[in-house]
Amino acid sequence: MRAEDGGAVQAQLAERYRRIRRAIAEGLPRHFDEAVSGAPLPVTDLAWVLPALATGLDLQAAVEPRALPAGLPARAYAVLLGDAKAVGAKPSAQDAIANPLQVPPTTVSQ
Repeated sequence: MRAEDGGAVQAQLAERYRRIRRAIAEGLPRHFDEAVSGAPLPVTDLAWVLPALATGLDLQAAVEPRALPAGLPARAYAVLLGDAKAVGAKPSAQDAIANPLQVPPTTVSQ
């Protein structure tokens, strides 16, 4: 990322991740106000963990496309976000469109 561009690409990517983390940190308190249980981590920590989980799973799925267990991202998010009803659920294409940060594209059922 720091080759010939003088770090410009890294700076752009860092800013993108800051915006994503800020949006997550601002939206999560509302989710946990409505949830039965509180947040398992501070929302500022979850703002780091959730995109990292999506990025890591997407990277692994890109390397080994058929290896990612169906519904794993949805189950992991359900555990982290306290949505016990969603554990075991496989997100639909509509879920991915409505929540692009929460549903890595490699896990969407058609």
